[in-house]
Amino acid sequence: MFANLLGGGGVDNSKPMIVITGISGYIGSQILNYCLKNLSDEYRIRGTARNPNDFDKMEPLYTFMGG
Repeated sequence: MFANLLGGGGVDNSKPMIVITGISGYIGSQILNYCLKNLSDEYRIRGTARNPNDFDKMEPLYTFMGG
């Protein structure tokens, strides 16, 4: 886990990172959707969620991401 945060583990550190907070909420998920569709070639995109184990809130993201 820390290898990815510190730049190891095959992560492309040449691109700047966008961090989106609250991706399980409506606004955060819309921003994530936009960034993934339009900015993922130029940026690494990461998101945070208050409770990633809350399936009801995370399920739309899993569906969107193909999981």
